[in-house]
Amino acid sequence: MTNFNPQPNDADLELLSAYIDGQLSGPERATLEQRLEREPALNAAIEDLRATVGLLRQLPPARPPRSFTLDAQAVAPRRAWVFPWGQFASGLIAVALVVVFGFALTRTGGGGGSTAGAPAAAPMEAAAMTAAPAAEATAAPAAD
Repeated sequence: MTNFNPQPNDADLELLSAYIDGQLSGPERATLEQRLEREPALNAAIEDLRATVGLLRQLPPARPPRSFTLDAQAVAPRRAWVFPWGQFASGLIAVALVVVFGFALTRTGGGGGSTAGAPAAAPMEAAAMTAAPAAEATAAPAAD
C-alpha cells in the first residue's frame, strides 16, 4: 500500500510523542513500529521529536518569577477602605437633596395648591378693586 500523504498529521505527531514518552500500550506500540519501518516521513518526524526532546532536557529548569502558593492572608477577603466613606457620602447626598427640594418647594408657594386657580384669581381681584372706588363714589353723593 502506498501512502499518498508523506507528511505526518497531528494525530501521528501525538502518537509519536506518546511513543517517545513510553505511554503507548503494547498493540499501539507494535502498530506504530511497523509504520515507522514502512514510512520514511514518519521515521524522520520521530527523529526530529527525539532531537527536540534531547535539546529540551539539556536546558536548566526554569524558575518561576514568584511563588504561586496561596497563604491564608492572600485568600482572606479584604474590606475596602472606601466602603464606609461611600455610605457617609450617600447619606450626605440624600440630606442635601431633601434640603434642596424643600427649599425649592417653599420658594414656589409650597407646591400644595393648584396653580390653575391662581391666574383666575388675579382678574377677580382687579374687578373688586375697580368696584370698590365705584361703590365709594355712589355712597358719597347719597350722604350729602
